[in-house]
Amino acid sequence: MNDAASAFALDPSITYLNHGSFGACPRAVLQDQRRWRDELEAEPVRFMLKRLPEVWEHSRVALSEFVGADPEGIVFVDGAHGPGMLPLELDRLGAAFYAGNLHKWICAPKSAAFLHARADRREGLRPAVISHGANAPIHSRSRFHLEFD
Repeated sequence: MNDAASAFALDPSITYLNHGSFGACPRAVLQDQRRWRDELEAEPVRFMLKRLPEVWEHSRVALSEFVGADPEGIVFVDGAHGPGMLPLELDRLGAAFYAGNLHKWICAPKSAAFLHARADRREGLRPAVISHGANAPIHSRSRFHLEFD
């Protein structure tokens, strides 16, 4: 097995050519995903209320640099497959909205995605399903981030 193939948990008896539709995550990503899941399950309330907002913010900044967008316009959702296939400069493009899935070309876990909303579109944008973020008393994050993340 070559180095690239050994990075994945794929069945070595199969030549896997369809990484695009339901691509496999590298072993390192699966290990990190397991570590995050274990941290969540060890103390869910602390993780969701204290740890996750910090992690989201760090991830939002890193992702915004990767896709060339203002971090204030990024929330995490499920979406389409562009990021990683070609360079993105979302702020320069001027798109009102952009959704991108990160599992195909970035090799992130399935359902890892984001929504970018241009600054002039964020104020009236609401998620279809409102959860705990809709009435959160936290003022250190924008309503856009509280309701969508």
